[in-house]
Amino acid sequence: MRDFIFKLLHQHLSNGSDLALLLGDLGVFQARHLLNDFPDRIFNLGILEPSMISFAAGLSKGGTTPLVYSITPFITERVLEQIKLDLCYNKNKAILLSAGGTCDYSDLGPTHHCPSDILVIDNYPNISWFLPFTSE
Repeated sequence: MRDFIFKLLHQHLSNGSDLALLLGDLGVFQARHLLNDFPDRIFNLGILEPSMISFAAGLSKGGTTPLVYSITPFITERVLEQIKLDLCYNKNKAILLSAGGTCDYSDLGPTHHCPSDILVIDNYPNISWFLPFTSE
């Protein structure tokens, strides 16, 4: 799925899309072609997910559609305050794309679990979520 998403993102950026990719120090290898071809649209912000969400809100205010990419607990539960205030309540547009699901990284311990991600985020206004299982 990740390869499909990065290929699709490359197509959109090649066609002049307003997207920007924010990486949480994850997917950098898979995004290497994007980094080479669109250096002004791809940002590896490192392990700073709260700042990534706030940065995404700023990009959104400026007319860019940010796609924030990290593993699920890092871009849902750890950054809930930023999602709530910077994105939802201010009606800033962003795409949060997670690598893996609720317990896909469970071998890394409880810091990498997020069993209530959808339940929590679904309570905020101006947000839609999708759970794709195939490229279609």
